[in-house]
Amino acid sequence: MAGMKQLRKRAPSIPKLPWNPRAVLALALLAVPVLAPSLTGAAPAPAGRPAARSSAASAARKDPGGHLPGIYPSRPIFERPFPAQEVPRGIRSLSARECGRCHADTYREWQQSVHAQAWPDPQFQAELRKQPGVSWLCVNCHTPLVNQLDSVVVSLAGNDVERPIKRANPLFDPGLKPEGVTCAACHVRDGYIEGPSAASTAPHPTRFNPIFRDASLCTRCHEAVQSYPGKNFICTFQTGQEWLQGPYGQSGKPCQDCHMPEVVRSAAPGAPKRRGAHHSWIGSHLRKGFETDLALWEKLAAMRPVGTRLDAGPAPRGAAGSVASWKVQVVNARAGHRLPTGDPECQLSPESSHPCSRHR
Repeated sequence: MAGMKQLRKRAPSIPKLPWNPRAVLALALLAVPVLAPSLTGAAPAPAGRPAARSSAASAARKDPGGHLPGIYPSRPIFERPFPAQEVPRGIRSLSARECGRCHADTYREWQQSVHAQAWPDPQFQAELRKQPGVSWLCVNCHTPLVNQLDSVVVSLAGNDVERPIKRANPLFDPGLKPEGVTCAACHVRDGYIEGPSAASTAPHPTRFNPIFRDASLCTRCHEAVQSYPGKNFICTFQTGQEWLQGPYGQSGKPCQDCHMPEVVRSAAPGAPKRRGAHHSWIGSHLRKGFETDLALWEKLAAMRPVGTRLDAGPAPRGAAGSVASWKVQVVNARAGHRLPTGDPECQLSPESSHPCSRHR
């Protein structure tokens, strides 16, 4: 949940893997006289595109085309939605479906992404039900446009974040809310469709914005750290700082290089082919359940291997039924941040099984 986590006692969990640790995990297995399959790494991460150096704290993108209502301007940037946007000339609505009329390939990729499922995500919805009083903080990343909010917060009773005073949002578009991180959340500003280039032949106004090749586009939501005095919850999503402190951040390699693989294709029917990016955001390679094309999801996931590599020692041998110890090192070999990252309730849980045994 891009918002609150309760502070409570929890059983010890496997720690997040920093860049290139060698976290040794001893796995107790029932030994059988068959060698385990080989565990190998994948290809190195791709070479980076040209990108400006950015700081995870520099996500304060200028938001023309409107102002924020209520108390949002006084809140930290990750607690603010993007200002409401009007429909640019030449298109019929802000819906991703409208964008998909021309940008069909990009739309189909987005449908498989965690961005498209940011609102219906079952885990997120479960978190909202746990603490409904603070849900107004969380929805600003999962439905980022003011147009997607059915109400806006105008004040806090007693300055208490769990007692928001709301009013109905006259700009609410109920069709946009289920789209989560929809196209317009990133691309529509001040009547323009913004992107890493500006097409002169598009049927709608376009405008170049360099932020689309910068990590600060992502860290607006993926770097969110806040405590709330007197409360038993915190907000702690530190992917931006993890990236900044790792080799990718130090070298200026932005999030987009890994999470939006480069592709050369026509952006729309009749448009010339040019360099662009996949809009798949497969993330941790875990499906959320609302993907529309599993074959496409698998294809997109295969473009980037998972971030971890398992370095296994010699497979144990012994008599059937005996217990042996097998040393396996889990290495963060490819991710530009810790693994897992984001949600502090996530953890790595390595599991081993033998194809000829019922035991794990």
